[in-house]
Amino acid sequence: MGVSDCITTRSGTRNFYVRYHVPVTERAAVGQDEIWRSLGMADRREARRRAPAALVKIQLDVAAAVELASPRPEPTSEQVQRAAREVYRSLVEADIEERATDREAMGAFLGGEDNALRNLSYAREVREAQAKGEHHHADVDYWALHFGFHLPTGSLRYQESAQLLTLAHANAAEAAAQHDLIHDMRRFSSIYMSLEAGSKVGEISDNLEVAVNKIHRLNKPSSTYAFVMRLIFEVKAGNIQHDVAIDILGRLESFLFRRAICGIEPTGLHAVFKGMWRELTSSRGGAGYPAVTAGNFEAHIRGKPTISWPRDSEFESALRAGNLYDRKVVKYALAELEIAVQGETPQDDFHIEHILPQKPTDEWIEVFGPDWESVVHTWANLLPLTETMNPQVSRAGYAQKREAFGGSIFSTTRNFAEEFAEWNPTALQARANGIVEFALSRWP
Repeated sequence: MGVSDCITTRSGTRNFYVRYHVPVTERAAVGQDEIWRSLGMADRREARRRAPAALVKIQLDVAAAVELASPRPEPTSEQVQRAAREVYRSLVEADIEERATDREAMGAFLGGEDNALRNLSYAREVREAQAKGEHHHADVDYWALHFGFHLPTGSLRYQESAQLLTLAHANAAEAAAQHDLIHDMRRFSSIYMSLEAGSKVGEISDNLEVAVNKIHRLNKPSSTYAFVMRLIFEVKAGNIQHDVAIDILGRLESFLFRRAICGIEPTGLHAVFKGMWRELTSSRGGAGYPAVTAGNFEAHIRGKPTISWPRDSEFESALRAGNLYDRKVVKYALAELEIAVQGETPQDDFHIEHILPQKPTDEWIEVFGPDWESVVHTWANLLPLTETMNPQVSRAGYAQKREAFGGSIFSTTRNFAEEFAEWNPTALQARANGIVEFALSRWP
């Protein structure tokens, strides 16, 4: 019988009581079939908190009465080991039962990375105490009464029980930490799948769904998942406004995209985003999370001396001269330009065509000169196509390629064919100017 089953009320009073049914074998010594003890309050949650201590006091009284009538036997080593295993199971089952039956407590106090860390910290504290020969976590007297053992303080069996029961408490705390993390996985599963697989989160606005999907399409930056998942979870819980989350994700997208365009490795980002929520909310006050704003988010990242947020000048230089083709964000960049022109992209996956071919003919080299390799993989020289262009057409002169571009389903490709009658360094520079203007506005 769990503690919750022992709490009840009595006629004529609003206070809660602990009702203890005396085991049949102990009733003769106690002189009662059941014992009632008032907990002195009408609040059920507080009563549940006080009930274990009241129950232990009743059991101690019963045990004292029984011991006067017939002393308890000292257990064998095997019995002590069996009892310790039973204690571990009961502690784990109590944790599971609490999660299943008390939804309010589960929502407020159980589950989540923070609680897992607290449980692991407690387990470490218990193990360190045991290593020093301290066993105050073991509750030896309580469990001795529970199992009907006679354990004189200081005896060999008492010391063995203390060690094994201490380990049982540490192991149970570690099991609770695993439950916390599993609970987190369930709470965050839809958000995780939206980031990893591009599925919908659900229960959030369409604009926020779009913002989350952009993070997914931006090469699935797993280093940011811990922060993004917590942000969206708090939106769904009503603690963060949708427009605030959209603004934060927009700045996150700009930060990640600028770094990717500039070729900056993601070294150190995991540590930044893993602890960001805790750092932003460490001085929480009032309703919700007032410190979680786009401005504070950006300031937090910019305040990290080892983490670079590329300036406009760096970003522009990379947009004009950087090798976009070999960046992981190349399709995302081309798709976002298409969306800006058309409002959507007609095809999520597509082939990337080099206007100036990767293996140019002498005719192309004559147009672009000996430094053609410095521009061949830049954004201005890339277009989306539904499928790979015929190799002969791909390496053909611009007039033939332009005709093929004009029939594309992609607006950016069709518009390019209409705008540029020739493709040479001057035209490439003109297109680069337009891309820079777009990108600085799109990813400020």
